[in-house]
Amino acid sequence: MVLAVFYLFAAGRSDRNAHLIDFKNDLKDAQLRLLDGEGLRNRYPGTRVFSFTNTYAVGGTNYYCELAGENEWFIKEGRLAITTNQLFLWIDKPAGATR
Repeated sequence: MVLAVFYLFAAGRSDRNAHLIDFKNDLKDAQLRLLDGEGLRNRYPGTRVFSFTNTYAVGGTNYYCELAGENEWFIKEGRLAITTNQLFLWIDKPAGATR
């Protein structure tokens, strides 16, 4: 019984992590396409990518965002942003930005 509960917990976490990796790939692909001169098109299933030019200070370092996205798996938790130097920031709805 304990093993079954652990398996269900682990399977749920791995599914969530897989969706987060896909979410990051969507943002990275959109940024690369934008740098190649293509416009922003929402071609990613479950992810909406948009221009996002906010600046966040995390741990004393300023991060300049270029794009952000909202994914159906994480819509209640927050959004993911990619900076001009290709780092990801999680913009949590209640707590703000974290790296």
